[in-house]
Amino acid sequence: MKTIYSFLCNAVSRSLLVIAIIMAVSATNVFGQQTISLDLAIQATNRIPSTKIKKGENLVITSVSCDTRSQKGFNYVLQARTEDGKDVTIDLAKVREMPIIHDAVSKDSYWQYRTIQHTLPSLSSMTNAYALRNKAETNANSYIKTLRDNGLILEDPYLTSYLNSLLVKINPSQRLDFFKYNFRVVVVKDDEPNAGIYPNGALLINTGMLARIHTEDELVALLCHEANHFICNHFLDNMSKMQKRESAGAISSALLGAAAGIMTGSVSVGLRATSLALDVSDDLNKLISSMGLAFNQNQEKECDQAAVDLLPILGYDVNGMATCIQRIGNYYMEEGDLAAYYRSGNHPKIEDRIAATGVPYDKRDIEFEKKMAPCVTYIAQLMYTRGRYSQALQYVNQNINNGVGRGIDYYIKGECMLAAYDSEETNMEAKKSLLKAKETYKDGLPTLKALIITDLRLGDKEEAANWLNEFIELTKDNEEERIWAQNMLMNL
Repeated sequence: MKTIYSFLCNAVSRSLLVIAIIMAVSATNVFGQQTISLDLAIQATNRIPSTKIKKGENLVITSVSCDTRSQKGFNYVLQARTEDGKDVTIDLAKVREMPIIHDAVSKDSYWQYRTIQHTLPSLSSMTNAYALRNKAETNANSYIKTLRDNGLILEDPYLTSYLNSLLVKINPSQRLDFFKYNFRVVVVKDDEPNAGIYPNGALLINTGMLARIHTEDELVALLCHEANHFICNHFLDNMSKMQKRESAGAISSALLGAAAGIMTGSVSVGLRATSLALDVSDDLNKLISSMGLAFNQNQEKECDQAAVDLLPILGYDVNGMATCIQRIGNYYMEEGDLAAYYRSGNHPKIEDRIAATGVPYDKRDIEFEKKMAPCVTYIAQLMYTRGRYSQALQYVNQNINNGVGRGIDYYIKGECMLAAYDSEETNMEAKKSLLKAKETYKDGLPTLKALIITDLRLGDKEEAANWLNEFIELTKDNEEERIWAQNMLMNL
């Protein structure tokens, strides 16, 4: 019995050892080499260099390997099988770009195709990709920390969770370049309809962008566009080309200059180098360029096409990208500064981008708009402080009509009604909104003051006096406000 028991134990141990070895081999065949198994059917659109694969030939990519021991950098190798069953090795260091096409049926197969076509050949030609990536990540982390330290990040857990859940739908389950990364969304308090992906995986979207789109299709299109920049390592391509022209000192100076501008409010925190808009700060532009984010027109067109390709695969309206671009164009037209969009020279014409991506639609998804309510409120606040009362009203009314109006929305509506109009009807509407604000808006003094003005306009001195007495009670520790209220009460 002991002999049988020992035999079984040894057999189990040997089996476990064999399984462990197999698992280790599937992850990395030898020290320093990593391999991912694939089953990706593609077609060559031209002869593939250093192989006998001809134009029009069909083949299946069976694996991609990377030898990280190479002193020259990354060395990616594909294993493929041709139609007649022959195994072929493709050294991507000898291929500038893989001339292939592929009918993607899933997000993973699409990203595999895109990575093999462009990203891996590009990385194979770099000698210091890791160093460039680390440098870019350091600058990106510093910049985002500056935004957060200065209160320029919109912290809304529900909104952020929703945005990140959409990224999960887009992200590949595994990257073929073997880079480790984490996508996450950061919402920036800024009016311009901008977005951009950073080398540390942070996808910054301005409140001005989220407040101006009206469907999830548009948002997913935007996320797909930015994801393509990141997954295809456009920033590394750009950094590799410019590394000899930039000094570390210039980049550090740019970071300090951009931070100073943000802290004094002298620059927009929008991103010049994204597909969506641009910034006029020289320091910020230098910082963005230092991270390889000054994307060129070909890269922008490629990312637009990636959105068009992915939207139907993910179950969204293929015209979402065209609609998103049109809304951006509308913003610059309304601002009377369409030239700002083209100033960097990085962006294709808006009309050309729309024509290449579909037909813009005119529809609104109320459930989607509800999720964007915090961004809509923030933009309404900006419009109100700038004296753009009709625009502020448009935004707060969107939240109120959708049933997600908060105290601040009702307060802004009341103030805008008082600032833009003066009739019994509009004053009554302002009072109704201000009374609603008083129930929930934590900053009660401005609301009370607006109610006092409203009742005085309506000729209801008794009600105005009641509000003044309440105001005086709340301003015992605020002499200036208390004196104002007492004088108003005396005048009554």
